Amino acid sequence: MDLPIFVAPLIILLIIWYLTFSATRLDRLHQRVETSWANLDAILQRRASLALELTHFPETDPAGNLLLTSAAHHARAADISVRSEAESSLTAALLLLRQESWLVRNTQIYSKNSIR
Repeated sequence: MDLPIFVAPLIILLIIWYLTFSATRLDRLHQRVETSWANLDAILQRRASLALELTHFPETDPAGNLLLTSAAHHARAADISVRSEAESSLTAALLLLRQESWLVRNTQIYSKNSIR
């Protein structure tokens, strides 16, 4: 059973097209992942920076300042492999400070002022 002469090149062209399409799609997905990581990193860096600014309020106690400063610096300096644990410790430090009523009041004041 001989194939016509044009079928073999057509099959080769289809295989080449499929491989090119798959490589292009994989490259686009890679770019989306890299962009998402960069956006997430920028947001987390901004969050750690804002947490460091909270330590400048005179109403915070020194122990809370130390805890929050340490967690924020650790979160900012963490590489990708330990980023999750660093962000979790920053979240825990922020939750501890959130229990203080002055922080909730000041956050609401800043939120209202930033909207205007």
